[in-house]
Amino acid sequence: MQGDIRNIEELLRTAIKREEESNALYTQAAKMVKSTPSRVLLEELAGEELTHKAKLEDLLARGVTWVVRGHKEKVTDLKISDYLVPQPLREDADFQDVLTVAAKREKNAYDFYTAMSEVAQDQAVRNLFTWLANEEMKHKNKVETLYEEIVYKEF
Repeated sequence: MQGDIRNIEELLRTAIKREEESNALYTQAAKMVKSTPSRVLLEELAGEELTHKAKLEDLLARGVTWVVRGHKEKVTDLKISDYLVPQPLREDADFQDVLTVAAKREKNAYDFYTAMSEVAQDQAVRNLFTWLANEEMKHKNKVETLYEEIVYKEF
């Protein structure tokens, strides 16, 4: 059992690090882009990643018995970014570039948390990872909806 707790704590630390990396990416990208809508979106995503980090840190501090309560919202995966290739964000990145990178990052986070929820033995941890995966899918949906509304309209 002690080994299981250490493994869960290691998983949580990895998840915290991923949230920090996402926050740093979005914060740095927000400083780089010139477009106000891009900057606002990136700042919003950065803040949401900090919320996830705080929940993970709370779980780590209180132990694995903490349970995420509530129901899982049904979020549609639009799959738009599944066919897009992100480019490194530069100062001259346009809104499409920002949306592509953000959607891919959210998809990767979703996949990570989904995988963690499938291997977790503890129901509380499984619930947390399921909730986090759902949150990341909401982010992906938000970004892809913007992509559809703004970028696809240009075609």
